[in-house]
Amino acid sequence: DDRSDKFEFMSHVGQTKPETLQADIAAAAGYLRGKDGGQVRSLFCVGFCFGGALSYLQAASDLGYAGVIGFYGWPLGLKRWPDRPKPIDAVSRYKSPVLSLFGGADEGIPQADVDAFDGACKKASVKHDVTVYPGAPHSFFDRKFTEFADASADAWRRTQAFITANSKN
Repeated sequence: DDRSDKFEFMSHVGQTKPETLQADIAAAAGYLRGKDGGQVRSLFCVGFCFGGALSYLQAASDLGYAGVIGFYGWPLGLKRWPDRPKPIDAVSRYKSPVLSLFGGADEGIPQADVDAFDGACKKASVKHDVTVYPGAPHSFFDRKFTEFADASADAWRRTQAFITANSKN
């Protein structure tokens, strides 16, 4: 059952701490940039849902991302955990371009939240591209990709184009 998987995932999310998540992310970025990790020149962060919100927050980190990508990331934070950092509150500190992909039928992320995030990025002069797929729900790309194949294919094309446009040679 999709709901029991979601409940299990969300119970683990509640146990995470922003500072330990950031330490893990910094360690991964360091590894990828090192000799053993391939000496990556262009580092991107991609996240889905909770991970999408984390991805947005990476744009404000000092890890030197070439770009961040959020698939239905909570731009105003996860309402369930109001004490967690909210991506919209960090926009003025963003140092990398942002790609945002949302489902228009996502009940948890209303269009008003998408518009607020888009407006904050514009106000802060953040290079930002936002796409909303009408009729697509939350998790359209990962859990429901066969049902929303056209939206998923377009989101993948946009992701690849964003990476190509923002990669450092």
